[in-house]
Amino acid sequence: ELGATCVFAEPQFEPKLVSTVIEGTDANTGVIDPLGSELEDGPDLYFELIRGMAKSIRSCLSGEG
Repeated sequence: ELGATCVFAEPQFEPKLVSTVIEGTDANTGVIDPLGSELEDGPDLYFELIRGMAKSIRSCLSGEG
């Protein structure tokens, strides 16, 4: 109905919700981790977080996700 191309789940939430939301649509799914839950602390944490989210978005939009 809204024409969504991608719908994202977050690692800390149940992924079945996303599956239910996109049921019957052509939308792709992806996982995006805005909290960086699997990243190690360090001086590059923020940059790794942003790169990881960008990669997830790109993959979903290109149909790779």
